[in-house]
Amino acid sequence: MLAEVAGCVALIKGVSEAVGALNESANAASQLGSVIARFSKANDQVLKTEKENLGRLTVEDSIQIQICKKNLATFHRNLKDAMLIAGLAGDYAEIMARVEESKLAHEKRISAMKRKQREKEKELQKMLETILLVGLVGALGAVAFFILFRM
Repeated sequence: MLAEVAGCVALIKGVSEAVGALNESANAASQLGSVIARFSKANDQVLKTEKENLGRLTVEDSIQIQICKKNLATFHRNLKDAMLIAGLAGDYAEIMARVEESKLAHEKRISAMKRKQREKEKELQKMLETILLVGLVGALGAVAFFILFRM
């Protein structure tokens, strides 16, 4: 397993433990900062790993990243519930607006990277076709030259 993916999985476990402790704690408000920081760090790490390893992840690693994303969505719901219960709805809205902006920016970067990768592949295809065509024309010219001077 890729080290970055293993790191994401470890961060997700930490977030899970923090959310569990938050739900059990009577002093939930004081622990929210820690949970939000862990959630944000795990979310950023998953996004970073996905971005940096685009097209290089094995099927297993890709599945692990997808599971991490699903777990983060679940933790997000739990975090929302905890903050609403603690009376921090305004803070929750502000924090999640920032997280959403980050996600949208990430998705735009990923789609731009995929688009650039497709463009590079098309350029390479055209270049190879051109080289093949030039080689074929050169070979035909050499054969024609050989036939003309042989006779």
